[in-house]
Amino acid sequence: MADQQIVLYVVWRGPFRAADAASELTWRTRVETQKYFTRHAGRVDPSRKDINYTEFEVTLYDLWRKQYTLKLKLKPTVDWIQDGDTGGVGELEVGMFFARDWRTWLMFGRRLWGPSSIQRTYSDRVEFGINHTS
Repeated sequence: MADQQIVLYVVWRGPFRAADAASELTWRTRVETQKYFTRHAGRVDPSRKDINYTEFEVTLYDLWRKQYTLKLKLKPTVDWIQDGDTGGVGELEVGMFFARDWRTWLMFGRRLWGPSSIQRTYSDRVEFGINHTS
């Protein structure tokens, strides 16, 4: 049986941000979770750099043996200030639950396409984390 959750929200953040709208669709199957996320941000404050981009995020998450995790994420972005140029980042994360309510992970990310000037993209990234899950 699949759980389905659909979230749509709009957030107003101060006088410099015109709108920050996002929508999220998540569902779980027996083995994995898929998540689709869309976000659009724009800024209209003349004293700050203009931003106007749409970001998409597709995530596949898998948990096996109730201990190990694998996450694959693709995050393409369209930068409307740069005439619709696109860029995208891919991320691979492996993790593990250990002890009681503790999780650790290692994530590798890299720009897959597009110039470095595209909002919300980066060249290379390595992240290590540990957190208490309850």
